[in-house]
Amino acid sequence: MKFSRIQITGVIAAILIVATLAIYAGPRAASRLQAQFTPGKVCDIDSTSTVGGSWSPGRDLPLARGETEVAVLNGLIYVPGGLLADWQVSPQFDVYNPATDSWQTLAPLPKGLHHVGVDVIDGLIYVSGGYSVEFFPNVNGLWVYNPKTNEWKQLADMPGHRAAQAMVAINGKLYVAGGDAPDWENPIEVWAYDPATNTWDASLAPLSGPRDHVKGVAVDGKLYLFGGRWKHSANYASVDVYDPATNTWTHKQDMPTPRSGFAVTVLDGKVHILGGENYPQLCVYAQHEVYDPATDSWSSWPALPTPRHGVAAAVANDKLYVISGATGSGPQTRFTLSGAVEIFTPDK
Repeated sequence: MKFSRIQITGVIAAILIVATLAIYAGPRAASRLQAQFTPGKVCDIDSTSTVGGSWSPGRDLPLARGETEVAVLNGLIYVPGGLLADWQVSPQFDVYNPATDSWQTLAPLPKGLHHVGVDVIDGLIYVSGGYSVEFFPNVNGLWVYNPKTNEWKQLADMPGHRAAQAMVAINGKLYVAGGDAPDWENPIEVWAYDPATNTWDASLAPLSGPRDHVKGVAVDGKLYLFGGRWKHSANYASVDVYDPATNTWTHKQDMPTPRSGFAVTVLDGKVHILGGENYPQLCVYAQHEVYDPATDSWSSWPALPTPRHGVAAAVANDKLYVISGATGSGPQTRFTLSGAVEIFTPDK
């Protein structure tokens, strides 16, 4: 078959256009293209424990999504926002009733957000920061939801922009630590919000270094901060504890499995770490590891049935619920979103 000069010229032009687009689109576009042909994979780390309890499935989220957080109020689990397929962002706000294994969709967030901080004070649900589009920009907003009126209200902005941060309620205040921040901001700052005055305090003792995709919980009036990473670097295993009474940080025993984007919750005084990702290796974890603050020690528990990251966990009625996420990592996220709800019942 012979081709005309016009046809050959057209082919060459098309190749040049594609090459030019690839150069100017940058590594993010290349990663997306590659993700279409790369299935999600599980990080190759043994997790053999079968002691501690068992897993069972619950009813899936009405809308599969990842990079969520959850809040528990009066035995119900609330899920605000999340990341959707093709990097779209959702304002959807759902509540799960463990007693009936059913979902209800509530008034949406004021804007689509993912990688937010979420917690509860005095019957109200607070949502902070996050990304409002794909992964930029970070936002500095703080919103509060009243379940009695099914309404949202915007509050005083955070002192800076944050996403993938930890936000934990302790003694009537919200503490924000870690998170992704714009280049012109200081990512090691720790802030406290007082709902009584609608004001922020930015004078708290800072982190020793920046870390995003970090998770935190409150135990005995202290903030426990776990893992994370910084700007797609290797995962951290760090466990650090902030004491609001003394405004000091203390380092504790590292996590057995360094990870970021995992789920964390407290059950019977112990901290459960589940799932997560290893971004440089583009794999997700099934590991379920439990930290005992009383002994500063770790143990391995039955693995998460569906390995995933960008996942959230909560405890209600003495059971642990793991919700949402993605079974792929990094650029694979948008092709592997999960609406799975998996329930862990501890042994008595």
